[in-house]
Amino acid sequence: MRPARACGRCSAACGGGACYTFRSPFLARPHVSKLLVFLLVLFAIYWGRRLLRQAKTPRPPRGAARQASQAGEAERILSCARCGLLVPESEGVQRGEAFYCCDEHARGGGG
Repeated sequence: MRPARACGRCSAACGGGACYTFRSPFLARPHVSKLLVFLLVLFAIYWGRRLLRQAKTPRPPRGAARQASQAGEAERILSCARCGLLVPESEGVQRGEAFYCCDEHARGGGG
Protein backbone atom coordinates (compact mmCIF):
# COMPACT_ATOMS: atom_id res chain seq x y z
CA MET A 1 0.00 0.00 0.00
CA ARG A 2 1.40 3.31 -0.96
CA PRO A 3 1.33 6.33 1.43
CA ALA A 4 -1.35 8.96 0.91
CA ARG A 5 -0.15 12.30 -0.34
CA ALA A 6 -1.75 15.72 -0.68
CA CYS A 7 -3.86 15.99 -3.80
CA GLY A 8 -2.93 19.58 -4.68
CA ARG A 9 -6.44 20.88 -4.23
CA CYS A 10 -6.28 20.73 -0.46
CA SER A 11 -3.71 20.24 2.23
CA ALA A 12 -5.29 16.97 3.37
CA ALA A 13 -3.90 13.64 2.38
CA CYS A 14 -7.04 12.62 0.52
CA GLY A 15 -5.32 11.08 -2.47
CA GLY A 16 -7.38 13.13 -4.87
CA GLY A 17 -10.40 10.85 -4.91
CA ALA A 18 -12.42 12.17 -1.96
CA CYS A 19 -11.46 15.83 -1.97
CA TYR A 20 -14.53 18.02 -1.60
CA THR A 21 -12.89 21.33 -0.79
CA PHE A 22 -13.95 24.37 -2.77
CA ARG A 23 -11.12 26.73 -3.65
CA SER A 24 -12.24 29.94 -5.27
CA PRO A 25 -9.46 32.27 -6.47
CA PHE A 26 -11.26 35.17 -4.82
CA LEU A 27 -11.68 33.36 -1.51
CA ALA A 28 -8.26 31.74 -1.58
CA ARG A 29 -7.08 33.86 1.31
CA PRO A 30 -8.86 33.21 4.61
CA HIS A 31 -9.04 36.89 5.61
CA VAL A 32 -11.15 37.72 2.52
CA SER A 33 -13.79 35.14 3.39
CA LYS A 34 -13.83 36.32 7.01
CA LEU A 35 -14.30 39.89 5.80
CA LEU A 36 -17.23 38.85 3.63
CA VAL A 37 -18.86 37.02 6.53
CA PHE A 38 -18.31 40.06 8.76
CA LEU A 39 -19.91 42.37 6.18
CA LEU A 40 -22.88 40.01 5.78
CA VAL A 41 -23.38 39.99 9.56
CA LEU A 42 -23.23 43.81 9.66
CA PHE A 43 -25.77 44.03 6.85
CA ALA A 44 -28.09 41.58 8.61
CA ILE A 45 -27.90 43.63 11.82
CA TYR A 46 -28.61 46.86 9.93
CA TRP A 47 -31.53 45.31 8.07
CA GLY A 48 -33.00 43.81 11.24
CA ARG A 49 -32.78 47.08 13.17
CA ARG A 50 -34.39 48.92 10.28
CA LEU A 51 -37.29 46.47 10.23
CA LEU A 52 -37.75 46.79 13.99
CA ARG A 53 -37.70 50.59 13.80
CA GLN A 54 -40.32 50.56 11.04
CA ALA A 55 -42.50 48.21 13.06
CA LYS A 56 -42.38 50.51 16.10
CA THR A 57 -43.43 53.67 14.26
CA PRO A 58 -47.14 53.72 13.46
CA ARG A 59 -47.95 54.39 9.85
CA PRO A 60 -50.76 56.76 8.98
CA PRO A 61 -53.41 55.26 6.72
CA ARG A 62 -52.94 55.79 3.02
CA GLY A 63 -54.13 59.15 1.80
CA ALA A 64 -54.12 60.62 5.33
CA ALA A 65 -51.42 63.15 4.45
CA ARG A 66 -53.36 64.27 1.39
CA GLN A 67 -56.56 64.63 3.42
CA ALA A 68 -54.74 66.62 6.12
CA SER A 69 -53.29 69.04 3.57
CA GLN A 70 -56.66 69.52 1.92
CA ALA A 71 -58.41 70.05 5.26
CA GLY A 72 -56.08 72.94 6.25
CA GLU A 73 -56.54 76.36 4.74
CA ALA A 74 -54.21 77.39 1.95
CA GLU A 75 -52.00 80.35 2.73
CA ARG A 76 -52.51 83.49 0.71
CA ILE A 77 -49.80 84.55 -1.72
CA LEU A 78 -49.38 88.32 -2.00
CA SER A 79 -47.38 90.51 -4.34
CA CYS A 80 -44.70 92.88 -3.03
CA ALA A 81 -45.73 96.52 -3.53
CA ARG A 82 -42.15 97.47 -4.49
CA CYS A 83 -40.79 94.63 -6.69
CA GLY A 84 -43.87 92.53 -7.47
CA LEU A 85 -42.41 89.31 -6.02
CA LEU A 86 -45.03 86.77 -4.97
CA VAL A 87 -44.53 85.84 -1.31
CA PRO A 88 -46.59 83.82 1.20
CA GLU A 89 -48.37 86.14 3.61
CA SER A 90 -46.57 84.68 6.65
CA GLU A 91 -43.11 85.45 5.19
CA GLY A 92 -43.74 89.04 4.09
CA VAL A 93 -44.08 92.38 5.88
CA GLN A 94 -47.40 94.22 6.16
CA ARG A 95 -47.21 98.04 6.50
CA GLY A 96 -50.61 99.65 6.51
CA GLU A 97 -52.39 98.59 3.33
CA ALA A 98 -49.17 97.72 1.50
CA PHE A 99 -47.48 94.31 1.55
CA TYR A 100 -43.72 93.88 1.03
CA CYS A 101 -41.47 90.85 0.53
CA CYS A 102 -38.83 92.00 3.07
CA ASP A 103 -38.07 94.70 5.66
CA GLU A 104 -35.76 96.51 3.26
CA HIS A 105 -38.55 97.06 0.74
CA ALA A 106 -40.95 98.06 3.54
CA ARG A 107 -38.47 100.78 4.66
CA GLY A 108 -38.24 102.06 1.10
CA GLY A 109 -34.68 100.97 0.31
CA GLY A 110 -33.43 98.40 -2.19
CA GLY A 111 -34.33 98.02 -5.80
